Amino acid sequence: LGVPGGLSILGTKCTNHFSEVPLVISNAVNIDAAHINLYFDMNMDEQFIEQYKTYCYHKYNLPVVSVGVSRQRVVNDMESHRFLFYHLDESFFSKDYVKKYCKENGLINPNDLDAGSMISTRIIKALENNPQIV
Repeated sequence: LGVPGGLSILGTKCTNHFSEVPLVISNAVNIDAAHINLYFDMNMDEQFIEQYKTYCYHKYNLPVVSVGVSRQRVVNDMESHRFLFYHLDESFFSKDYVKKYCKENGLINPNDLDAGSMISTRIIKALENNPQIV
């Protein structure tokens, strides 16, 4: 089940509709395991990612089992008071420092050909450990 819209606000100028759609969906459907993608940001570290997973669990009852990097980057343009969204292509995610960053922080790189099977494996393991799933 794909959930449209952001899970949190980016700031006063980009509220993601205050995450109403994900909140409604998460209250209508029991979610056993989730994969989320975050905008690329070199300032995300393991602690931030764990805090974001905790936020998702407490706000949406969303047990995040894997986190990936989106092909977009968001930059807060202070002059225009707007958020600028940039697309990141395959060559960007092929750079060694980006690969290293993703690996060190447990993030799934969108260029990783094994990423799909890694996500599936994590979700299957989470479901196998759920006594409600038979």
